[in-house]
Amino acid sequence: MTDLLQDLMLQAAFLQNEKGLQAWQTWKDKVDLDGPLHPGTFRLLPLIYRNLRRQEIDDPLLMKIKGVSHKNWTRNQLALQALAQALQGLENDGIKFIALGGLAFILQGHPDYSAYPPDQYSILVKPEKAYSAIQQLSKMGWIPSPNLPQTLDASLIAAKRVQTFYCDSGIKIRLCWHLLSNTDQSPADESLWIEAISVHHNDINAFVLDPADQLLYILQKDRIANIPSFFLQSIDTMLVLEANPDWVNWERFIGLAQQHRLLYQYQCIVGYLQDLLEVVELHPSLTDIQKLPVARSERFLYHFSFHQFSSLDNFPYAWFYYVQHSHRKPWWERVLGFLNLLWLNWRWRYFWLFPAFVLVFGMGKIRRSVRISPNSL
Repeated sequence: MTDLLQDLMLQAAFLQNEKGLQAWQTWKDKVDLDGPLHPGTFRLLPLIYRNLRRQEIDDPLLMKIKGVSHKNWTRNQLALQALAQALQGLENDGIKFIALGGLAFILQGHPDYSAYPPDQYSILVKPEKAYSAIQQLSKMGWIPSPNLPQTLDASLIAAKRVQTFYCDSGIKIRLCWHLLSNTDQSPADESLWIEAISVHHNDINAFVLDPADQLLYILQKDRIANIPSFFLQSIDTMLVLEANPDWVNWERFIGLAQQHRLLYQYQCIVGYLQDLLEVVELHPSLTDIQKLPVARSERFLYHFSFHQFSSLDNFPYAWFYYVQHSHRKPWWERVLGFLNLLWLNWRWRYFWLFPAFVLVFGMGKIRRSVRISPNSL
């Protein structure tokens, strides 16, 4: 899930001991900052600079890293100027929103917000305000991506949970109206609003998630974007834990994580951070979370999220994943929905494999059903 360089970066960014300094020395000897880098690398560079300067480390490479941090900080300031007008437009239209991810850190005045790439910001509105928010952003010149039909109806809004907009300067707003659920009937998202914290930054009035819900969002947001990233989730988890050492409602977090099958995913992240950073010393409650039982199906689903099912052998994984998220539908709706899922994701590239999977799966069941048991002879 992560490689050695990423492990070393996390240690250099968060450890203030000899182990962290050794990680820094090893990492800088192996990396080329002028070459291609993982997005998480740019997120960690400002944190590495901050951590080493606190320890009064003097290294020529730190000046280059400082330049990267300052560049992100400057871009964030410029992006906020373009963003503020859009957010104020939503507020003037009576649309409240919760700032998510990096934007939440910025509005809270977090010292490490320069660590967040400043090209995309996410906000959450209530489902009943999604249509108005889309209309308002479009009026202010923000362009939807992908394009939306000229006539929006309730069924289209209900079928989606997120819509991205961008402006001429390239800044993107990710407008979400569901985080923990896919339906307007579910109370899960409403609980986020009940626990949300009001913040004010310059001329922007917004809400941010409760720390427990911030941790939950870190786990959930990659499901929305369909881009699982264990490394980025680990970074964001550490930032939230560091910023709130004594203020996380773990009872609420555990309840929601279990409800939405995210507990095992969090246990994997905490186990990884414990091995690298001994994060349990920061939050002793994490020890109890690691001991909580998790269903086998939840473990399967999590490991499947890193699985590329582009061959015949992996069709059962895709089917199991789909069934777990559509268990209340009739069987014929599941089959049609699964075919639609394959079509949307693969088009004709792998779609031809489905009949082969059905044939192999069916023959296997027939073979097992007609097999004669030795005890029957």
